[in-house]
Amino acid sequence: MAVVPVTSAVTTEEIGRFVWPAGIDPASCDTFRDPPPGRACDPAEIPLQELVVLARRYLGQGSTEDAVLIAMRDACRLQRLRETSRNRCLEALALARN
Repeated sequence: MAVVPVTSAVTTEEIGRFVWPAGIDPASCDTFRDPPPGRACDPAEIPLQELVVLARRYLGQGSTEDAVLIAMRDACRLQRLRETSRNRCLEALALARN
């Protein structure tokens, strides 16, 4: 088991725990970290706060729910959203609307 630095925040979600970089407050997260070139990222492995930031990026363009989901899928560089990932993106989208 890895040691979590005392200065790092930890958030616990239904799918697991996320360790944040030292000095970063998860509640004030305002950045979605794009995956490195040539790589994909699974929404099930991204903190919900980051997915909310991503959803807001596309909601602000007046997109439909399906268009936002497709844009989120593309931002994660996935070819398709599995049910688990789709549900997670839908959860982020609902929070982004509030």
